[in-house]
Amino acid sequence: MKKVKMKVLSIHWGFSIGGVGKYASLIDNIVDTENVDILNIVILNKSRQIDVKTLDLLKNKSIIYRNGIFDLSWVKSIKEAILKYNPKAIMSHGFNGHFVAYIIKILVRPECQYVASYHGSYHATTKARKIAGWFYNKFAEHYLKRCASSIISVADYCKVYLQRKGVESEKIRVIHNGIDDIVNDDLSRAKLRNEWSVKDNDLLIGVASRIDPVKGIEYLLDAYERIADEFSYVKLAIIGTGTLENEFKKRISNKGLANRVIFTGFRSDIPACLNAMDIFALPSLAEYHSIALLEAMRAGKAIISTDVGGNTESVRDEKDGLIVQSADSNQLYDALVRYITDESLRTLHGESARNRFVSNFTVDKMASDTRDWFAELNNG
Repeated sequence: MKKVKMKVLSIHWGFSIGGVGKYASLIDNIVDTENVDILNIVILNKSRQIDVKTLDLLKNKSIIYRNGIFDLSWVKSIKEAILKYNPKAIMSHGFNGHFVAYIIKILVRPECQYVASYHGSYHATTKARKIAGWFYNKFAEHYLKRCASSIISVADYCKVYLQRKGVESEKIRVIHNGIDDIVNDDLSRAKLRNEWSVKDNDLLIGVASRIDPVKGIEYLLDAYERIADEFSYVKLAIIGTGTLENEFKKRISNKGLANRVIFTGFRSDIPACLNAMDIFALPSLAEYHSIALLEAMRAGKAIISTDVGGNTESVRDEKDGLIVQSADSNQLYDALVRYITDESLRTLHGESARNRFVSNFTVDKMASDTRDWFAELNNG
């Protein structure tokens, strides 16, 4: 007899550019459709920037728009969707997603199975948001401890953190992020390097990241300013946008390095951008299981990463890359010099990173583990 599909209502709030949105699209596309049916409820503020490209990847979705903080019409819309869809489980992602699930649990469907994904703590992008960030984290920890029956954690680091906050270990399943395998051709490398005025014999350091305080890019700039004095053929590309972008552009201009540091803004062609690089540096002050790091491993780049969060669950020091302490521009400088002056080391670590990605962090690996998790929920 054919098994009845498990209906899952997956809740997303905002869908801004970043890892949680990408995670949502992966979950939506990897589940075994014979056993699991997912309806994505996406609550959007019309005035906020969203990741349109990733949102379009969601196959089965219902978008609910809200007009500012005092518009609570989304509560009624979600209630109607739940009554029509009749899910067995409600899955939430991110802090606002957990809040919506909490409201549903109280007002609409207390008998549902509530599950969640956990991607790490919220880090405020400005000083003004620190109080809000404290509340977000406290609420998320409370929700995961009291309401969620099962949690996907994207890194062992996250699981340990939740355990310290009182979440039962048995509820937490570590399933590392996974991404599609893409192999770029040399044409994309040549095209972008030409667009960025990077010569064939230049060496390009790059980072793909939000330009926010938690990403530690100021320390990479510290290190690069020393590099620029010693190696005239080394350039730096910063892929992304964020709250510190204009400040960093002004800093680089004042240092006379505007022709050697490329600020690309937001790019949707990250694989091609990575292909144009020779060294990938991730100077973050906090990470959990970085998609950007996986993308660099997939591209077979020589990688420098900080020893924070789940980074070392991906990249092993002196095997797949070089691991340095966070907020330490001197260590970043030393690691960059090693790679700049040793092409064979760059090649060796890049190949090892690529092989480790194929073995551990593909979307197929994540899909298999996630299907098993859903199957256990369905049988529970």
